[in-house]
Amino acid sequence: MVWKRSGVFRRTFGLGLVLSAAVLAACSTTAPLAPLAPSFTPHVPKVMVSCKQANRIAYNIIKEVGYTPTQLVIATPERPGLLEGTRPRQDGQDIARVRLTCTDDGVDVESEYGGLAGFGAMNQRFPEYFYERFIATTEILYRYKPYVPPGSLQVRVTPLEGFDSQLEFGRSVTDVLPVRVEIANTTDQPYHLESEQFMLLTAVGEPVKALQAGPTPFPVSPLSSRTLAPGERLTGYLYYPLGSYTSAQGVLVEESTQERSGFTVYFSRL
Repeated sequence: MVWKRSGVFRRTFGLGLVLSAAVLAACSTTAPLAPLAPSFTPHVPKVMVSCKQANRIAYNIIKEVGYTPTQLVIATPERPGLLEGTRPRQDGQDIARVRLTCTDDGVDVESEYGGLAGFGAMNQRFPEYFYERFIATTEILYRYKPYVPPGSLQVRVTPLEGFDSQLEFGRSVTDVLPVRVEIANTTDQPYHLESEQFMLLTAVGEPVKALQAGPTPFPVSPLSSRTLAPGERLTGYLYYPLGSYTSAQGVLVEESTQERSGFTVYFSRL
């Protein structure tokens, strides 16, 4: 496996100015500019990460370091992608940008920062951090599969707000709240999912049922009640009225005994 590291230094300033050596010398006597970090461009082989996964990884890294995504053009094999995020600081804002290009043999991802660099700028090291984080994440995805302990049921519930819905479906969903539901059954018994009992809870504990139809067609048909065989993994979507929710709850029924197992999944942020 070979990673390409460009080592190209990008002098990108918010005003779009190319500063001469004389101007730089003059500035150095008052408020010297902070050193600029290089742009790193990992090339990830196609066997390790798909174009869709690369978009998601880049988006998650932007958010995890405190940037608010402000622009998203999803990369596809037909067109390059662009992701931009901002983070406020005392004298302005830090800007981070990621460009993705999906090729026949993999994905090229270039990261950089923008804005006038000064003593208050905190993002000069973003390209280097992004480079390290991106290749580490793709390594983990390639080498390790999600682990679910044998003999257990695992339920994951992820609300898809804002750009999350665009990454998931290829278009923004703004009139309802889509929720991704992932269930893994590693027991030796079949379990039945009652989709009509799958609800979101508001901050005051009010349960809200999933919608059967929305103002516009759903991007993917909603998850319906069904049985999960032993060893089966399921991913589906449910849709709810727009609102603020703190958790999800539902019921899985063991088919042989009809024993009902309730579960609650708390959201870390909504």
